[in-house]
Amino acid sequence: MKTKTIALLIPAICLFFMVSNGWAGNKKIMTTRAAKVLAERAIVESIYGLKVRSTEQVVDMVAANFSGKTESKTAATIKGIKIEEVTYDSAKDIAKATASIILDTFTNIDGQEMNLKG
Repeated sequence: MKTKTIALLIPAICLFFMVSNGWAGNKKIMTTRAAKVLAERAIVESIYGLKVRSTEQVVDMVAANFSGKTESKTAATIKGIKIEEVTYDSAKDIAKATASIILDTFTNIDGQEMNLKG
């Protein structure tokens, strides 16, 4: 009985450690990808622009019932964004990505032609 239990327990423990190591690697990949996407998004919003629409409503002033809704919209694709550096802190599961782009001219969200001169 003991040998059967040990024979089942050892593979289960090995499988647990293999899955946890794989999960740790997966977390790093997902976190660094998210940092890259956010860096690209920040460039697009900084250059192209961002439209924000919000609505507010107060139903009962005494009960302090406040309802608010905010929507943001950016519909642009910018080619040539380069991810310069990605750092990952495994203890906090945080990644930081630095992105850059070189542009001469572009059209912003309002349709205005902007000249950055490289």
